[in-house]
Amino acid sequence: YTVPQRLNLPQAEDVRIFFRIGQVAEKVNILVRCGDKLLYKGAKPKVLPGEMESVTVKLSALSDLPDEPVVVSIERR
Repeated sequence: YTVPQRLNLPQAEDVRIFFRIGQVAEKVNILVRCGDKLLYKGAKPKVLPGEMESVTVKLSALSDLPDEPVVVSIERR
């Protein structure tokens, strides 16, 4: 799950998104996308289900977003 669950746009500042993952994973990239637009990409050496993770999406990345859901995902490197 993520917090916040909804973004009200336009925003006046950067948005911090908190989330938990479903299983232990090592050497991952955390991605935040809206449609085909990549809003955030960051690397983590390890993520654990018991720890709340967070990312900050810059205000500049939130402009001109398509009318689609914002999706947080991880991929192994």
